[in-house]
Amino acid sequence: MQEAQIASVPRGCSRRVFSFFCFFTALWCFPSCLAKEGPEESAAVQKAHSCTADGDVTLVFQPEDTQKLFECPGGWELEPSGTGSAFQDGDEKRDLGVIFKGAGLQQSGSVYTLSLPAGGNREKTTWYYNCKKSSAESNGLDSPNLDSNGALDTENDEQASDSSSVSSTTTQATITSASQTPQPTSLPDTADTGVTLANASQQIQTSAGDRGEVDTEAVNGPEAPPSLVHVNGSGSRSHRGARQKARTSCRITIEVIASTLLECKAGETKTATVSAAGDRVAFKCAEGLSLRPDASDQVYDDQDEQCSSQVALTSLVNGSLLSLTAKSDPEVKPVSHVLRVNVLPAEQQALCYRCVGSSNAGRGSERTAETAQDCVIKVSVSSAGSALSGVSGTSLCSSAFVLLAVVSFF
Repeated sequence: MQEAQIASVPRGCSRRVFSFFCFFTALWCFPSCLAKEGPEESAAVQKAHSCTADGDVTLVFQPEDTQKLFECPGGWELEPSGTGSAFQDGDEKRDLGVIFKGAGLQQSGSVYTLSLPAGGNREKTTWYYNCKKSSAESNGLDSPNLDSNGALDTENDEQASDSSSVSSTTTQATITSASQTPQPTSLPDTADTGVTLANASQQIQTSAGDRGEVDTEAVNGPEAPPSLVHVNGSGSRSHRGARQKARTSCRITIEVIASTLLECKAGETKTATVSAAGDRVAFKCAEGLSLRPDASDQVYDDQDEQCSSQVALTSLVNGSLLSLTAKSDPEVKPVSHVLRVNVLPAEQQALCYRCVGSSNAGRGSERTAETAQDCVIKVSVSSAGSALSGVSGTSLCSSAFVLLAVVSFF
């Protein structure tokens, strides 16, 4: 019986250890699963961004971005009108091509598509567009508001006038009541100006005689100038107008982030590292040099550090090479390329490209001494397991030991 109990302990521990390693394996593979979702998300259709009456919006072009969509709120118009210009440096209208060479804006319905040329060294650039209510909508909405506000102001003025009349009537009644009350036989002397209300009442009652008439102008003073009556109303109207103006315009700002581009010149060796899924490496060959392999789906396997074994790019990594400019355009600078790695490989990979001179470009795999003048671009792609490289082997083993101890205890 005791032997059976002893034998059951290892079996229980084995199950717990197996469960632990299954959990650890799932945790290890989790970053790779997340990385696989990246391309699917990037393939999604872009959403048109819009500013609102409550706030502005900024569209940021990262080095690899070439297109952004935006639109104005419904019924609002884009300024400047047309697609060939934009605002920059304090509402200064400039040609879009001058602001950013090669930029283009196209309109399809209410949606605008802003396109930037891919590749090249982008400098940080900012410009913007304004969205404003159309004049027709403003006339249809603002006029009733103004009429309503005007009516409201008139009503307020009438209320103020009625309030003044009520106050005057109340004052008259008070003065009349005070005049009917027996007054002391002797009164203190007062100056001719600034008399008190009681003395004014007595003076008015005396001047009116026994008729009981009250001179309201003498009590209340001359009627206030109309400008004083309308100060509050006109101020409110101005404040409402300011709020209406803020609600009828918004701004769409375009910000282009500066890019870093590796330029490979004759005799040089450039290096780059891809350490996360979705990372990109942008490079170009200097003038007079051409990229090899010239097929975008090919690359040199640089495991032997010779940069000479041509293989399919997808045989090493899940990625692609994109040419950023058209070779047929003679006015465009040397062609630029972007290498994108969608998913990190299971093992570290070494990729390589060459920029070769024209005399050496057509010789295929037959390399000569002139290869010394080639420029080599070496790209090191980290493995998926290196995503957890921040945890040292010692600390990982220590943690595993502690967990095993806890599992075996239970």
